[in-house]
Amino acid sequence: MSNRTTAPLEAFEALPVEEKQSFAIEILKRTRELPLDSGPVEDEEIGEGARRSSDFSIAKRMHPPRGEVWLFDLGMAAKIRPVVIVSVPYGDVDRALVTVVPHTTALRGSPFEVPVPTPFLRPGAFLVQGISTYPRAWAIRRIGALKKDHLAADEAGVRSWLGFSENQPSS
Repeated sequence: MSNRTTAPLEAFEALPVEEKQSFAIEILKRTRELPLDSGPVEDEEIGEGARRSSDFSIAKRMHPPRGEVWLFDLGMAAKIRPVVIVSVPYGDVDRALVTVVPHTTALRGSPFEVPVPTPFLRPGAFLVQGISTYPRAWAIRRIGALKKDHLAADEAGVRSWLGFSENQPSS
């Protein structure tokens, strides 16, 4: 790290505990607006603050729209991954939860891997078997949006995985 980054970190460490969380949340808000490079995002780049951001009043108002691709913290084992949002917007009385399908580059040839070529993702597929619901606060930043036909392919894959489709693969 350079001296330019060390000084603000030392100033952060000197803050009272009550102010550190507010400061960290503000940094996360500003960081989410930065453009994403094409390389992978490592845990060290995001840090624990992104996982535990608890600014629910802001997060609840900003529901990621269906069909957008976001970087999401999928927990310790799954790490930070691109996902496509498949849930509908939640209301004021609903929990701030978002249902997502993760993107993978480790393909196995499964019928539940939906390849969707996009310029903002590495070659791979959305793994509809990995459909999960997470708190909105675990969303890190938007990286793009799927075309309508690509989202429709993902939706068809989810329906097939959940048994809501007539033409699901046989087991």
